[in-house]
Amino acid sequence: MLRGSGSGADDPLPESQRITDRAVVYDDSPGVSVLGHRGHTWIHVVQNFTGWVQGRPRSGGAVRRLTEAVAWHSVISVVNPEAGHDGGSSYHETADTRSGPGWVPLDHPGF
Repeated sequence: MLRGSGSGADDPLPESQRITDRAVVYDDSPGVSVLGHRGHTWIHVVQNFTGWVQGRPRSGGAVRRLTEAVAWHSVISVVNPEAGHDGGSSYHETADTRSGPGWVPLDHPGF
């Protein structure tokens, strides 16, 4: 449906971040909502992410990248053969549902 290469900052919401002297931890949720697409027999969502940490030196100066960029992905693929028929509201994961390091193609052989 929609594709984008992403651009600009897309920082996690402040309530999703935890920053201490020893760690920077965040989650990026809720992600894409598929609720508006219920009724289809197959829903396949691919999200590719890139993240890094940047900061301003204590001595002052411009913000700079402190870590290498890290890429990861999340794929949600669910099927409901009864979608669109009476009583068909139960979706089940397919073998394509996964997450891990690196990016995955946005195309799928089933398209």
